[in-house]
Amino acid sequence: MLVANENRKRRQQQQAGATPSGSGDDDMGFDEIGAPQQQQQQQPNGEEVKNAMERFQLAQAVRATISGLGFVMSVVGIWGDGY
Repeated sequence: MLVANENRKRRQQQQAGATPSGSGDDDMGFDEIGAPQQQQQQQPNGEEVKNAMERFQLAQAVRATISGLGFVMSVVGIWGDGY
């Protein structure tokens, strides 16, 4: 797993325009040349997260209801066949 993470990091640095430096730093020996300025990651807006969670909960409630109805229908069908 550690090797996969290092390989992924190396590929990302190469795609960002990095070249090998041989410095032996934590960054796998790459210096960024011509790479765009790293943008700060934006913090998620609390209202957006809340709305997304409410939509997710509604979708899960609908899924659970449909699954429950399907289960009840199968039980009734088995019961109607006489076990």
